[in-house]
Amino acid sequence: MKIELQDFVEAFARELEIDPANIQADTKLDDIPEWDSLGMVRFLLACDEKFEVELPAAEASQATTIADLKQKVEGAAN
Repeated sequence: MKIELQDFVEAFARELEIDPANIQADTKLDDIPEWDSLGMVRFLLACDEKFEVELPAAEASQATTIADLKQKVEGAAN
């Protein structure tokens, strides 16, 4: 499954309640204060609803950038 970067960033930003303009593919997840355990769970639930993908939290926690997280979500869809 291929997800457009803009769609992914918008879904990510919406769930974490942050400005999508501040998020790029190379943005490090550790640099986003809202990317904590609660933010991760909210985002993973949104992935299930929006992209119909169930990504385990353990897998998501291994991502280091937005692009890496997007790749993991796309991989979970296959």
